[in-house]
Amino acid sequence: MKLIDQLSENLISIYLEGKTKEEVIEEMTALFAEDNAINSKADFKEAILAREAESSTGVGHEVAVPHGKTDAVLKHGVAFGRSTEGVDWQSHDGLPVKLIFMVAAPAEDQGEEHLQIMQMISSKLRDDDFKRQLLEAETQEEVWELLKTI
Repeated sequence: MKLIDQLSENLISIYLEGKTKEEVIEEMTALFAEDNAINSKADFKEAILAREAESSTGVGHEVAVPHGKTDAVLKHGVAFGRSTEGVDWQSHDGLPVKLIFMVAAPAEDQGEEHLQIMQMISSKLRDDDFKRQLLEAETQEEVWELLKTI
């Protein structure tokens, strides 16, 4: 499996406007709704926020990987968002988050596919050059090409 199989260009936003974690989650949840990947924006957002309440998905190094499993998800998917200014995500290292990968999984997912997606993202984000390229990309198409390498 490749990450690109879970993505579409419609699920990429390189100019997130949200100033808070909740606003960014709302914005990225809307991407899934517009892509018809979920059947309830409210239920999916609730699943994401419930997971955030357990512990922050801000993994450090300006990256967050919010995720949720719910019946509202029609198919596995990943949305990518970038915040130019950064958002306080209560990350372990205290840095504001600029790169957000939101992962959606159907409730019946036993964790295997969901975990594979998370591992692919985490592995690639250890590459500082890759992260720099994501931060510096000027178009959605450039980001799309970068994400095809995961």
